[in-house]
This record gives sequence, structure tokens and C-alpha cells, in this order.
Amino acid sequence: MGKDCFSTFKECNPKKFKLFRNVILKSCILAKIHFMIERQLSEIISQKLFAGKAIILIGPRQVGKTTILRELIGNRQDAIWMNGDESDIQTLFENISSSRLNALFADKKIVVIDEAQRIENIGLKLKLEPQKK
Repeated sequence: MGKDCFSTFKECNPKKFKLFRNVILKSCILAKIHFMIERQLSEIISQKLFAGKAIILIGPRQVGKTTILRELIGNRQDAIWMNGDESDIQTLFENISSSRLNALFADKKIVVIDEAQRIENIGLKLKLEPQKK
């Protein structure tokens, strides 16, 4: 009972233990790289906020785009978060006018539309909103 499971595993099968250890080490290295990239992206996005231009995050599924934004934006009162996967959000944008967009985003400095590609012609529709001064 004095041995831990790793010692026992190593004694039973040294080759598998070495492979197991290498997988763990590679996973740790990948996690560190992912954290460094995420931190760099967060810094870049923070610098670009309020520069008067849209910030568009694109990339493969499940790489952390939404997570980065959630960490940056959090629960800010001056932000609105919409999800293009939701049918009511898609419906909202179907026949939207500039006055409706202005009312919707009136007191918001940050507009996040997650999964925006699900909303038909989202780029053109967002151009309807008058520029805030």
C-alpha cells in the first residue's frame, strides 16, 4: 500500500510508462502554448477595442474564440452579447432597420455577435447602424 499508482504502473510496464509520461509532457507543453497564444490574442484585441473598427475573430471550431471574448468582455454593462445560433436573434436581423439597430445598441459600446455567420448578410445589416460619436 506504500506505493502510488505511478510507481506501480512504471514497474509493471516501463515502456508504456515512458509513453504515458511523454504524452503528459506534450500535453503540458501544448497547454502552455495555447495559454501564450490566448494571452497574446487577448492583448491584441484589448488594444484594438474602441479604435472605431470591427474586430472579427475567425478560426477553426473549438479553439477558444468565444472563451477569449467572454474573458475580455465579461459582464460589462456597456456590452451586448448575441448568439447567431439562436433563432430569435436570426429573426431579429431578418428585416432590421437602422433605427431598430440604433435602439438595440443605443447604450452599448461593445457588440459581440457569436456565430455571426449564421445570420444572413450580417455584415451589410450591421453597416446600417449609424456611427456613434
